[in-house]
Amino acid sequence: MYNGYANRATWNVVLWCMNTENVYRFIVQRPVPFTERSAWFACKDVIFKSETTPDGDNLSEVNWAQVAEAFNEAK
Repeated sequence: MYNGYANRATWNVVLWCMNTENVYRFIVQRPVPFTERSAWFACKDVIFKSETTPDGDNLSEVNWAQVAEAFNEAK
């Protein structure tokens, strides 16, 4: 566990996504709930152009279900 998330990579992805204005606006304005897949696309295509976060956390370690849950709670 890391700050309430499965691991540091998951926490880091949520932190980056929720603190990037255009991604945050997309998250809170999306009319349908996020799934693991849609959360991955929202982050990967907009913020993360490689297989790691800007802080070096590997995206393959991210619990995308928790990311989707965090996004859905932000609405």
